[in-house]
Amino acid sequence: TRGDARDFDAEIFVGDLEHVPKLAQTVTLTLSAPTLGIEPMKREAIADNGLWRVEGLIIPTTGTWLVEVDVRLSRFELARPAAEISIP
Repeated sequence: TRGDARDFDAEIFVGDLEHVPKLAQTVTLTLSAPTLGIEPMKREAIADNGLWRVEGLIIPTTGTWLVEVDVRLSRFELARPAAEISIP
């Protein structure tokens, strides 16, 4: 069922599998809900004291969302972790 739009903040930690911080040049967060017909929404994250932050994300409805994070580690290296999350 569709709910009311919700305002979220995201904090992104960039690190290796042992949770050792890695330096990133840029971080971009993309949210989409293909099964709900919602196209990708991209937001640039801002570096903030060891984390990357995206403030004021508007999630227009509940359901399953695809979260993708583009982490530019160097001019030639880009990591793209992704996961599905459920917004109740």
